Amino acid sequence: MNYKKIKRYSVLFEITKKCNWKCIFCYAECNNKDILSTEDIKKIIDDLYNYGVIDLTFTGGEPLMRNDAFEIFNYAKKKGFALTLYTNGSLINENNINMIKELFGSVEVSLHSHDSNTHDIIVKNGGAWKKTVAAVEMLKRNNIKVCIKCVLTKYEISNILKFKDYVEKELNVEFNVDIDICDTYSGCDAGRKANELNEEQLSILKNQVPLYYYGFDVEDFIIKGRKFPGRCRAGDEILFIDANANLYPCIQFKKNGMEIIDGVHWVENLLDKKIDDIINNNILFNKIRQLREQDFVTCNNCQYDSLCQKCIGQNYVNTENLCFPDNKNCYKTIKKFNEFIERR
Repeated sequence: MNYKKIKRYSVLFEITKKCNWKCIFCYAECNNKDILSTEDIKKIIDDLYNYGVIDLTFTGGEPLMRNDAFEIFNYAKKKGFALTLYTNGSLINENNINMIKELFGSVEVSLHSHDSNTHDIIVKNGGAWKKTVAAVEMLKRNNIKVCIKCVLTKYEISNILKFKDYVEKELNVEFNVDIDICDTYSGCDAGRKANELNEEQLSILKNQVPLYYYGFDVEDFIIKGRKFPGRCRAGDEILFIDANANLYPCIQFKKNGMEIIDGVHWVENLLDKKIDDIINNNILFNKIRQLREQDFVTCNNCQYDSLCQKCIGQNYVNTENLCFPDNKNCYKTIKKFNEFIERR
């Protein structure tokens, strides 16, 4: 790779829609059909390589559901990508653990409760918790960096401290909590409405875990006087490729009915165009590049401005404006970071 061409982009690549879990909150609308062939994916990997991308994360669905998964992973590794795997862990076993160790710098594993019964209800798969925990322990034994990713629902909110202790003390791995549940790709909000935390539960979260959000130590954040650097980096440092090979600034932008901006259809496909052509000429990517701090008028007048990593994807799909926040997302941010304000 020509190191002068290296881009800062971190790419999340959804290589399959297949999944052996049916999580009650999932946005991905998984099914049993793969659209992209092995050669399609290799073509896209070549394009990413030629463009200068170095960080590549494989997700799904469940990536290990593809029969050609390790052929794809090996192909990307030989290109020199730094690889991360997003997985539910259920298909990690003695037959593939050595390959995973060789290929991936880190593995992020989904686990949604410390209680096996609760977890298996959430993912609609009996025995899933046991398989996932066994996979985490196997990854650890092989000295592979592991992070547990939890989407926090109403089912686990009252046990968040027990869950946190289980992951950090018993499993002895990093714990990353996400409270944002999105509508599905097609725009269905049933899973979000049925499972997201309400106002009272968000308050419980703040009271129970005042120093722990999204995998970083809030107190350390405050002591060092840190702040989030304006808006999120979608389209600048982050890209998402879906299971159809469509390119998005990030996964938040993928929602049916939001493919038009200023009368122009902006969603473009990497099997039809090169990535540099899309990024340099696409109307949405151009608009993102032109954003300036002063464009976020509402945010600039908010006391939480320096603590909030403004999500232009959520802004766009909820308000059709990259710079204008949705009131619900603002409320969640205030609940999450009110502890910052109280400590200042």
